[in-house]
Amino acid sequence: EGLSRTLCAHTAPAPAGVDVQDTVGAGDAFAAGVLAGLLSGRGMEAALEVGCGAGGAAVAVAGADPGAGAMRAVGERLLCGQGVRSE
Repeated sequence: EGLSRTLCAHTAPAPAGVDVQDTVGAGDAFAAGVLAGLLSGRGMEAALEVGCGAGGAAVAVAGADPGAGAMRAVGERLLCGQGVRSE
């Protein structure tokens, strides 16, 4: 009682120019990216962009582990304010 919750929907486009090799691990990478974005103090839209970037990195290689290099590249693009979408 007295507790109300407002639910809202957020959307974010998939990263452009990703050459999909394998979708294994994409959802896990996306979820981890969103959580990392939220825990770093970003708003939901920015956190979704982190998640999309992580998911995009995951599908760009075969197998469930895109490797530290791919994830580092996503992090560097975000830290430099470039975002993860390459339009």
